[in-house]
Amino acid sequence: MKKIYLLVLFMMTSFLGFGKEIYFYTNSTTLIQNVKVKIYNGGKQVLELRESEWIRLDVGNVKSYFLEFKSGTYMSNKKLNINLSTKEVAFVRIDLAEMGWRVYEQNPESAPVEIQDDFLELMANKILDLNIKNHPKTEWTEYKVKAKLDSKSDEIEGVYEGAFSGSTMAKYKLGVIKEPNSSYKVIYLGGGDPKIWKTGDLKATLVPTATNYFFKANWYMSTKYLNDEMYISFKEGSFSVIEKDDEFMFVKMYPIAKPSTSTGGISSGTGFALNEFGYIVTNHHVVENGADIVIKGVNNDFSKSYKARVVASDPKNDLAILKISDSQFSKFEELPYSLELKVDDVGSSVFTLGYPLRDSMGDEVKLTNGIISSKTGFQGDVTTYQVSTPVQPGNSGGPLFDDEGNVIGIISAKHTGAEGVSYAIKTLYLYNLMQSIDEINSYSESNTVSGLSLSGKVKTLKNYVFIIESK
Repeated sequence: MKKIYLLVLFMMTSFLGFGKEIYFYTNSTTLIQNVKVKIYNGGKQVLELRESEWIRLDVGNVKSYFLEFKSGTYMSNKKLNINLSTKEVAFVRIDLAEMGWRVYEQNPESAPVEIQDDFLELMANKILDLNIKNHPKTEWTEYKVKAKLDSKSDEIEGVYEGAFSGSTMAKYKLGVIKEPNSSYKVIYLGGGDPKIWKTGDLKATLVPTATNYFFKANWYMSTKYLNDEMYISFKEGSFSVIEKDDEFMFVKMYPIAKPSTSTGGISSGTGFALNEFGYIVTNHHVVENGADIVIKGVNNDFSKSYKARVVASDPKNDLAILKISDSQFSKFEELPYSLELKVDDVGSSVFTLGYPLRDSMGDEVKLTNGIISSKTGFQGDVTTYQVSTPVQPGNSGGPLFDDEGNVIGIISAKHTGAEGVSYAIKTLYLYNLMQSIDEINSYSESNTVSGLSLSGKVKTLKNYVFIIESK
């Protein structure tokens, strides 16, 4: 009871702008049956009570309230002047008895629990209404956040989703956006109570600390109460909200991680031969910022580099076609695989070759395999497959082969918030890009490795899978 009383007093002194209430309640005597208590203010009846009843009266923003009480013809009237200049609520008790009755203002902590609970709920709703009305809003939507991230973003910015929901933290969808002053805002995009939260509401502002990727957060709680005792720690692909002894994880859902690596200003990915005339396929994001592009691993020789140029690109589908433009290069041997344009079924076996994490894993081509998990990619994207083939930074642009050794896709991304989830662009979209330029008039349509074992296929196919460096 003491705890409730203190909370009542806190709210009464903290939110004086609200309307004021008077709570009336009668005793539970059984000596008098069906006694009515009529309450008047300025000669006008405002309430009628029966015994064992309690009721709330909203009296607006007044400093005092004068009441006259009448109960039956044989009972004398009572009067009470309530001082509301320093409080939000008054508790008035009416004690009825056979020999007489009295009216008096009561100490809040001795009022019935149900009355105090009702008052607390009323005040909480008023506070919530005020918080909703005054809550900071922005013009950000999920579409605008993603458009901003597509144009330019750093490693912290992104769309995040709560990994778990609990009693104190909903499964929010949030956008983290960098401000021009290098601070960050967290924008509400969904997942909360729609009666309280609207898209674009500010969820938090982040204050840098002395530790990289660790921020003090001015965080708006589920009822839009501002909590300035929260902290956020960012890691690759996620962040954690720390509140006293609790910690809540949010997983980065957008942008999808591009598995290329960049060291010392050099972006490294994977590419594969499109035909014998020196045309090579890779991802747009591998070469998009590079003025100088070189190819390594031609004929499995990593000591020699060949200059290349971009002849066609499709940023939307993350595709690029390169051409070796080096006098030392003549042509490839006839390609042993075909470009398969039909969509493969879920459950089909697939494998990829590439050059991931070269700094630690070296320049030898790496094989990973799996199955097609879905014919659509991230959030139902029809241009990509979802595959269980593990990929790492550096795999971007590598070929996705079916079990016959035909190219059915181009590795483009991995899901940082899930294990064993990767994405590959379907070859149909590569074919569409090829059709947009006259320079490319042929591609491989024959397959000479379908009858080989997997190790036999890899031994042949690796000679047509290359390291792409862009700087």
